[in-house]
Amino acid sequence: MVYGTGRKFRFGALALIMLAVASPAGFSADPPKQPTDAPQAAANGVPPVDARPERVAELIEQLGDSKYAVRERAQSDLLRIGPPALDALTKALEHNDVEIAMRARYLLGSIKVEWTRDNDPPRLRALLKDYDELDEEAREDKIQDLGKTAGETEIEILCRIVRYERAQRLSKKAALLIIELPAPKTDEDWKKRTDLVAATLGITNRTSADWVRSALKHRTITPEAVEAWKRLVETEQQTLKSSSSMTRPDVVSALLRRQVEMLEQLGRQEEAQEVMRGLVPLERGDAKSVSSLVNWLARKKAWKVIDEVATRFGTTFDQDPMLLYTLAEARLAQGKEALADQIAAKAMALSGDDVERHANVVEQLQKQGMFRWAEKEYRRIIAIGPPGSAPAAYRLLSEMLHDQGNEEGAGKALQSLVEQLNAQPELAQLLQQTSGSIRSRMYYFQAENERLKGNTAKQTELLDKAIGQDATDADVLTALYRLPDQTPARRQETIRKIKTAADAFRREIRESPDAVSGYNQLAWLLGNTLGETDPALADEAVRSSLKSLELVPRSAGYLDTLARCYYAKGDYEMAVRHQAEAAAMEPNSGLIRRQLQFFEKALAESKKKGAAAPSKPAG
Repeated sequence: MVYGTGRKFRFGALALIMLAVASPAGFSADPPKQPTDAPQAAANGVPPVDARPERVAELIEQLGDSKYAVRERAQSDLLRIGPPALDALTKALEHNDVEIAMRARYLLGSIKVEWTRDNDPPRLRALLKDYDELDEEAREDKIQDLGKTAGETEIEILCRIVRYERAQRLSKKAALLIIELPAPKTDEDWKKRTDLVAATLGITNRTSADWVRSALKHRTITPEAVEAWKRLVETEQQTLKSSSSMTRPDVVSALLRRQVEMLEQLGRQEEAQEVMRGLVPLERGDAKSVSSLVNWLARKKAWKVIDEVATRFGTTFDQDPMLLYTLAEARLAQGKEALADQIAAKAMALSGDDVERHANVVEQLQKQGMFRWAEKEYRRIIAIGPPGSAPAAYRLLSEMLHDQGNEEGAGKALQSLVEQLNAQPELAQLLQQTSGSIRSRMYYFQAENERLKGNTAKQTELLDKAIGQDATDADVLTALYRLPDQTPARRQETIRKIKTAADAFRREIRESPDAVSGYNQLAWLLGNTLGETDPALADEAVRSSLKSLELVPRSAGYLDTLARCYYAKGDYEMAVRHQAEAAAMEPNSGLIRRQLQFFEKALAESKKKGAAAPSKPAG
């Protein structure tokens, strides 16, 4: 995906907050790969310590022995046992003997777990570097990151966190992420995941590990599986009442949501609705959490439960535009369009004439896929903003409409901006450097609209106008390259333009090797055009795309580009893998979603035919 020229305006700017709050040393070591825990061998020929659970329990009791030498020896032995003692030490924090509790806390801060291995991908090793030194909130962010695109390595790391994370709540969070992963599609893949989890969890008796084992055991949802999960939920609900340090309402809420999913699979809708009602008392009431719940309930069409949430947290709703918009979206799904518009108008009014606040709201709306309301917010910014804000809002609005497949609306949005540029010389002067790009995108969107209508002649005319305004717009060049029934002369001229633009991007890379734009632009252009028939250019596209992700990791747009480059190479499995990762990061992007569907179809066809050649380029 192109950002910089061509497809260059994302859904707002994402703010990345780096948390680096120091905390007492945690524990960070390679968990054994065997299903059972082997005691750590001491250095210098000292014999290994007995690490059986009963021996660990005995040593913990000795931490409170009346004799100092016994206490010290027990502490030393527990240190040598290492990670296998962590579960018992965590429980010992609540021991009624103060000496035992204090020494257990010391040991928990001294025993180290190596969360990653030397052969793990650099991204994961970088992600978990200094994991133990972070506070709980920052560690939770790392755990959530692992769960977004969990492959085998991520699952293994999550299992280590389930087993060894000192905060029980975070251990449970990691378990829930494993459970919520898409189920493997084949028996072989299912067995592979089950074996990996069993080997990494070992014999730990942590509650969170039991959840994972239960979910893997009950691959097919049966009444017995539902009852087994219900018992786990009830136990956790009791834990919440008795010990706030062991769990949190959001953990219980996640367990209940899974229970709902299981009941729905069995067609037990009334029971599922009743379980959903149990989610409401668990809500802590902050805007982010309430919005997440309402969004989930809306997908379930649980309108009565949404009404309960809105009644219970009415004040919270009335003060937060995103909650009101979420409620409006729910009303829209109910078919209550007039009421939805009333609620949305109330949400918009909360931001008044504050352009920055409207901009923050529109970014969140797009992330959550509420495009109806995002468009209204953009138009509000255009109406109230200073001269410099309206062009940016028009451009972002047009790209959003294009992403959702509304090419006519995208073209009209930029046409309004172009008309202003023509009528206001001072605005044209302000946007002098980007004026050509704006006009190019307008013509491109109009051309796409004509393509959808099957009007190739008009599409071609508009694309020629577009490339005349911006010779490096990769989307325009791609559309020209894919025009049907081209004459040889037109085809050669298009190829010449593509090569000229590619050279411009290469020059940009040489002049600014640490800037990401040139790498991504070159990769996107080649991956969509000449790389489809020239293996050397396809390889160059992949290298450039990987470099862009090295400079800006975890970018859905750059992953989208990488997937397209692998498609050009004919490596459909890698295309699907990276596109699925992009889709997981930006699930509401229509362009990313449509490309994923195309790649999946290409992969399925190639497996059927045993062929490697693409059937046709993606539109």
